[in-house]
Amino acid sequence: MIETPPTDRSRPTGNTPENELTTDVVYEVARVSNTDPIDLPPLYGAIDPDALNALIADGCDSTLESITFQYDGYTVTVSGNGDITVSSTA
Repeated sequence: MIETPPTDRSRPTGNTPENELTTDVVYEVARVSNTDPIDLPPLYGAIDPDALNALIADGCDSTLESITFQYDGYTVTVSGNGDITVSSTA
C-alpha cells in the first residue's frame, strides 16, 4: 500500500483561488500515482468539489474531523484543517 504523509495546508498561501483544496487533492493523487493531473478523471466524479471546499473552508467553524472518499483507485482523506492523505486502495 502506498501512502503519503498529509499535505501541510497551514503554509501561508497569499492570494489563492477558491478551489485550491480541490486542486491540491488532484495534484496529490497525480503525484502518488505518477500521473499527469490532466490525465486524471474529473474530481466531481468522486465528490462534489464545491461541497468539499465548503466543508474545509479556511476559518470555517466546523467540527468535521475528516472526510474520506475514493478517487481514481486511491483513498483520499482530507482533515478538517485541510491536510490531505492519499493511500492506494490495492
